[in-house]
Formats: sequence, structure tokens, C-alpha cells
Amino acid sequence: MEQSEGWKGAVNYQSIEYKNTFRGVLWKRNGRIQLILEDMPEMQ
Repeated sequence: MEQSEGWKGAVNYQSIEYKNTFRGVLWKRNGRIQLILEDMPEMQ
């Protein structure tokens, strides 16, 4: 994934755990934590 632009707020241990479950990462957007699922068409 080359979307480092939006992955600024990714949390290491959480992103790893989410990738193990449903391949997602946590990142900050507008000061809020959002869950992004890589499997979603919007992410591709």
C-alpha cells in the first residue's frame, strides 16, 4: 500500500493487530481516530 499520506496517525501495535484480523489500520483524521479497512473498494 502506497497510501502513506493518510497513514500518518497509524498506531504500530494497533495497525498490526487490525491487519491480523481484517487488514485495517487506525489513523487520525480531523483529530479523530478512524478505522480504515484495506479490503474496502474505497481504499484501493
